[in-house]
Amino acid sequence: MAADAWRALLILCPRERAPLAWAATQKNLGNALCVLGDRGDDEALRRAVATFEDVLVECTRELAPLAWAMTQNNLGLVLWRLGERESGTARLEEAVAAFRAALEEYRRDRVPLQWAMTTGNQGVALMLLAERLGDESRERSAVQQIEMALVVIRDAGSSSPPWSTKRYRRRSELFSIVCSADLLVCVSCFTCRSQDFASSGRH
Repeated sequence: MAADAWRALLILCPRERAPLAWAATQKNLGNALCVLGDRGDDEALRRAVATFEDVLVECTRELAPLAWAMTQNNLGLVLWRLGERESGTARLEEAVAAFRAALEEYRRDRVPLQWAMTTGNQGVALMLLAERLGDESRERSAVQQIEMALVVIRDAGSSSPPWSTKRYRRRSELFSIVCSADLLVCVSCFTCRSQDFASSGRH
């Protein structure tokens, strides 16, 4: 199991000796737990949340801003998926906050594609939250946010697989949106941004 392999590597990469390398390995563990969560293991998703939160303690915004933003985005994805499965709004609200944090570094003028993907992710979480609260005004605003993100994504030529189209029902109509979770798990979670860690000056 991939999760067991990453746990074993954590023993060889102690946190106190190489905190950023430990954080990178810990992040890969979180990604492996995400895969288990996608297969229906809610407890794996909860462990992934705790794992990504641990990563953020070492991989700070000051030391590695893009890696920090990527971890915030991945945390948001896990919280979103838990929010879909659980009752209440707490997980979805936490997901929205995590995406908002990621967007502090994923700025449109610097990294437009990452900005668009994260903006779209946040828009879906906001739409689910608005549906659960019965807030049609917030739901319409969330859909507009998703559509704005899609313009940038399509302009960048990134509408091809592994993107998948999902349909979210909103009372009397269907919104056809591009759900970026699959892409971000494939790209953001499993791509090690080693240059970001290297630029932090710590190894």
